[in-house]
Amino acid sequence: MKKIATIGITLPASPEQITTLKFRTRHSLSEFDIVIARPCQSVRSYQSAYGYSNPQYKGRYWLDDNDTHKLIEDRNFWKKEFIDFLESGKVLIIFLSTPELGYYSTGQKTYTGTGRNRSTTNQVTDFDPYSMLPISLAGTHFTEGTEIAYRNKNSNLKNLFETISPYTNYKCVIKKDVFEGNPYIFQKNSDSVVGGVLSLQGNGKVILLPDIDDESPEFTENKNGKYYYSKEASIFTNKLISSIVSLANELRKNSDLTPIPDWISDTNYKIAKADILNSEISMLDEKINSIENEKSTLKEKLNESLSARFLLYENGDALENIVRKTLELMGFQVTKFRDDISDFDTVCTSEEGIFLGEIEGKDTSQIDISKMSQLMRNLTEYLEKPTSEGPAKGVLIGNAFRLAEPTKRDAYFTSKCLKSAHQCKIALIKTPDLFPILNYLIDRNDEKYKTICRKAIFSTEGETVIFPHIPTNKTDGKTVFAAEKKKSKPRQATKR
Repeated sequence: MKKIATIGITLPASPEQITTLKFRTRHSLSEFDIVIARPCQSVRSYQSAYGYSNPQYKGRYWLDDNDTHKLIEDRNFWKKEFIDFLESGKVLIIFLSTPELGYYSTGQKTYTGTGRNRSTTNQVTDFDPYSMLPISLAGTHFTEGTEIAYRNKNSNLKNLFETISPYTNYKCVIKKDVFEGNPYIFQKNSDSVVGGVLSLQGNGKVILLPDIDDESPEFTENKNGKYYYSKEASIFTNKLISSIVSLANELRKNSDLTPIPDWISDTNYKIAKADILNSEISMLDEKINSIENEKSTLKEKLNESLSARFLLYENGDALENIVRKTLELMGFQVTKFRDDISDFDTVCTSEEGIFLGEIEGKDTSQIDISKMSQLMRNLTEYLEKPTSEGPAKGVLIGNAFRLAEPTKRDAYFTSKCLKSAHQCKIALIKTPDLFPILNYLIDRNDEKYKTICRKAIFSTEGETVIFPHIPTNKTDGKTVFAAEKKKSKPRQATKR
């Protein structure tokens, strides 16, 4: 009887011959003949295991430094187990599902601000659950559909496909021209692959299949208020296992090489050169993992750098977040305030004072009086807060006509806005004016320039803030601004 293990998937009404393993456990695969895996939910399994209340970063699951270490160690463990398992000529079944991408900590931290304004940012990078597999999934596009076509004469593979087809829909497709195995199951009316067989070194086989709905309502029945696996569940799982075993037997029978016997691992048959090569391969794997982590970190930094352009064309949360980041780089302590009564886009504190900012982006129009009215209400609410030490300055920050090139936009604020700003001494900021400032301060700690920027905001009343020119160079330790440059005297013509 074949010994079978599942990882990341629980088959309904599993028979006793199936062992269910978890990503967090470390169990050798050498004692199994067939392994069935669904790696897509490995990050979630760490969340539930370590008592998280679903912390997220940018909409994805996030693991802190301690659990990142556990995750990476387990990922490397399973990758090696899969490699050893396949090198012994065995069969690995992978159900392809949409991966739950997550972030894990790199262990690096960056710091912004000084003194009480100092804040710490934990650097994170992507985690792809499929990275634990010893195969490449290049050319993969994660998309869902139900229309699948089988195109092959292999009867055992067809039996397996027909067994799962009532309970399956594809969740990813792979380009046929980059698929590294024999494609058998396709997206209907196209050549995009949704299943096939890969042959690896050591005669191991990887069978890729579209995902199954192992929680189908047909697999359970209610008896006196309690749910049990149904007869349909037992029939499905027994047919599935029978089809997989038949296919595995056929694949091993048709192999060019004899499957490696268990006794070959005895020390009497040890090959010194193989140990050296395995050690070199392990070292290369470590280097590859390090490079992949470094690449992911650089990608994250690239995306963070490119987000500066949100000041030019974004609105909503994306615009608010990048404006706050720019203000932090200017040396402000920046918070978004929200309670049962008030919701302030940004509250900025510095040695120059406190200001409340309202941030607005408009697709094809000016920033109108409604946003100014909201800012005025916020200033009143802030003054009434028990924690308030006095009035705050008001600043209206707008990205008008955001879809047009900044140099081709009309006036950012309506005439009513301008009149109200003048009457109430509100400062106005155009978000594209913040773009060069963010670009300059993102990797510089120019305290003189930060101070001049902050003072420009607090000294502006009823007008658009005119920020200082970006420093062009440093001379004798002093910042030289473009406006301070002395014009060189023209040369006098010499008489001949």
